[in-house]
Amino acid sequence: MTNRSDEQILVERVFDLGLADTVWALLAQVERWPEWAPHMRRARLDGKAALGPDSEGEFRFRPVGSGNFQMTAWEPPHLWTWRGQAVGLQIMYHHHFEAVRGPATRLRWVVELAEGRRGLRANVFARVYGRIIDRAWPRFVAWAQQEATRQHDTHPSAPDAAHSERTATPLSPKQFPDG
Repeated sequence: MTNRSDEQILVERVFDLGLADTVWALLAQVERWPEWAPHMRRARLDGKAALGPDSEGEFRFRPVGSGNFQMTAWEPPHLWTWRGQAVGLQIMYHHHFEAVRGPATRLRWVVELAEGRRGLRANVFARVYGRIIDRAWPRFVAWAQQEATRQHDTHPSAPDAAHSERTATPLSPKQFPDG
């Protein structure tokens, strides 16, 4: 997915989830990320209401800090990548969705340096951000299941409604150690 060396990759996680279009649609609701991501105070998209190829926005973090992002790749429903800055580092965040067995999707989340060499600051960021993702992801899975159930109850004839019942069993993230 990326053409960077392993030295550039800061955090990589792989999660098996439900249907691709459902997972994509829920994760694309960036402004709702603070509902499941305890490290975020606020997430904002500039301009358009929906995430898309020209999206830009800002995250405000707990307890302090903020970061802007700008979309650099948009290939629905397979990949989006944005570039942002954290602790003075230029970072690329890849969200890659791939179909796996049955009605499942694998999300590969790769966070890498956009430029420069990996040093102390990048290593500290990688360690902290990895822990943040490990803490936030089970919350996303629970939130996504709740949203899928809510949408099914509200719109029983919606295309994903029949499928959401098949993915209603608890999902747990598969996490591979940082390389």
